Amino acid sequence: VYQEYSLGDLIIELFSDSLLNEDADITETRDYGTYAQGMDKVIEIKFQDIKPFIVEGKIVDVGCSTGSLIKLLAKEFKESDIIGIEAARKFYDYARSQEYETPFVFFYRRNITDQNFKENCVNTFIYSSVMHEVYSYMGEDMLKKVIADAYKQLVHGGRLIIRDVVGPKNPEALVYMELNSEDGSSEGNIESFSTYAKFFNFAEDFKPRNLKF
Repeated sequence: VYQEYSLGDLIIELFSDSLLNEDADITETRDYGTYAQGMDKVIEIKFQDIKPFIVEGKIVDVGCSTGSLIKLLAKEFKESDIIGIEAARKFYDYARSQEYETPFVFFYRRNITDQNFKENCVNTFIYSSVMHEVYSYMGEDMLKKVIADAYKQLVHGGRLIIRDVVGPKNPEALVYMELNSEDGSSEGNIESFSTYAKFFNFAEDFKPRNLKF
């Protein structure tokens, strides 16, 4: 039974994983459907930005979300092993359920801040819209660790591709923002919140730093 259903691997994962909760959600209230929809809208643009820098072989998409980028990678690089790493169970399950144009697509549910591969074995690491999450929720030291670990896992001549948002040049600048309180409710599920209510929910939910407003 252990071998047939890989129960040993599952037990090791449950007891060794440093994720925040059983689903690996960064927060308790993130609306993953809306988040994924927003990310997937610009996936073609992301792919075209990333494509020229990819070294074929073992290509790893870290924080692969719904697998949308994996689909484009599998279509373009059919002779490569395409590996998706995803911590959030909702995304991991969805990505695995999709069809891809090559059989060489694999997914692993792992903490993206861990070193998940042996040294000198990956040709391309892709961190698309992921590093800002590491920095925002876990700090600069963890960001440096993730980059250092990726470097160790790359083969000689391999590539680490980071495509992400950047912070403002003047983070202390005062910004005026008007929030709509009529486009939703102030209580209930976050999906039904108004823009106004969502802002205050985020301000409370974002534990790493105290938002000033």
